[in-house]
Amino acid sequence: MRDAQQRREDVRHEVLQFLVSRPVLAFSSEAITRQVNRLGFDFLKIEVEEALTLLAGLQLISGKADGLGATLYYQATSKGILEHERRDA
Repeated sequence: MRDAQQRREDVRHEVLQFLVSRPVLAFSSEAITRQVNRLGFDFLKIEVEEALTLLAGLQLISGKADGLGATLYYQATSKGILEHERRDA
């Protein structure tokens, strides 16, 4: 159980780190999964999407649908950037 919880926390931290380090850009869940996994992780898309849902609920990130489609694109919010900076301080 602890390993599963630790993995969920790891996904959340890495997803937020990825978005905070690119604050003016927005990414789909597929792109986030691909980019984070390039750093040596093996997160599943569903794990990343669950993390995105939680982070959006906490208002650390925001998601906007493509104007011509249904794909959601996620971006760090000001609150998310400050929260991340305070955690690293």
